[in-house]
Amino acid sequence: MIGDGGFLSVMPIVQKVVVSIRSLLPNGSLRVDAGLHPVCLAARQHAVPVIGLCPMHKVSFSHPMDVVELVSPDHPGEIKPEWDLVKSNLVSLIITPESALPPSDTYRLHNDLYAATQ
Repeated sequence: MIGDGGFLSVMPIVQKVVVSIRSLLPNGSLRVDAGLHPVCLAARQHAVPVIGLCPMHKVSFSHPMDVVELVSPDHPGEIKPEWDLVKSNLVSLIITPESALPPSDTYRLHNDLYAATQ
C-alpha cells in the first residue's frame, strides 16, 4: 500500500497495475474504487499496463448517470466520492473468469450476456 500521491514516485519501477472493477461498462470504461483514476493516469504516463479484474456479475449493461457519485462524508465540508470512472483508453486488458480481452471488445461481451434481456 502506498499513501496519497506516493504512486507517482514509484510508478517508474512498477511493471503492471492491477485494479478490481466495480462494474464494466459497455464502452470498455471501468467503474473502480475512488482514488484509482489518478493511479491509472500515472500508469499511462509511464507506459505501465493497467489490468482490470472483473467477475461476470459486475458486467453492467447501463452507463452511470454521473461521472462521480458522492457518499455521505465523515466530517462537515468533506467531499467523498464513492467511485471513479476510468475511461477505456487508460486500460490495457480486462480479465474475466472466461477470458481476457481488450477494452475495445467489451461490446461483444455485453451483447453475449444481455442480448436476450433487451
